[in-house]
Amino acid sequence: MALKRVLKHLTMAPLTITGEEVGTGDGANAEFTLEYSNVQDGSLTVYVDEVEQTLTTDYTVVLSTGAITFEAGSIPPNEDAVTADYISGYDDTVLKATSKTVLIGCQVTNKDSADAVAVDVSLNGFSLATGRSIPVGATAGIFEGKVVMDTDDELRASASDDGMADILLSYSEE
Repeated sequence: MALKRVLKHLTMAPLTITGEEVGTGDGANAEFTLEYSNVQDGSLTVYVDEVEQTLTTDYTVVLSTGAITFEAGSIPPNEDAVTADYISGYDDTVLKATSKTVLIGCQVTNKDSADAVAVDVSLNGFSLATGRSIPVGATAGIFEGKVVMDTDDELRASASDDGMADILLSYSEE
């Protein structure tokens, strides 16, 4: 069993992202990933060297993950900046097990610049943490020991109304 990790950004409201620096072209790499996932349909605009690109002609995107793939002939040239504007929607599913899964660790980092963030984490509706307050800039462990998930179990997490947090989950699958 190999150790895996997933990092998820938690927000309660959709985020409007403008001018995100997605990466820099090298003339060969066709794949780039947005910082936030769950891109709202119709909200994404991608630019290469400040020139707007056309969806399905120049690139494709997986809205749920934020993965952008440039088509042949549209791969960003060497040193051209790839930027994006989009709206990221809210999805509280952090991990859906596809087989028996053992959670080894769960850490949450408060990314809010002004306030403590309250975080809720649950597994199939059973609370692992409710209203766990995490100070500005701090990281906290959510549970101790191992948590076993079966196929189709879902780990969900959310941050307080205006809070922003990152959740890092370490796990292995059988």
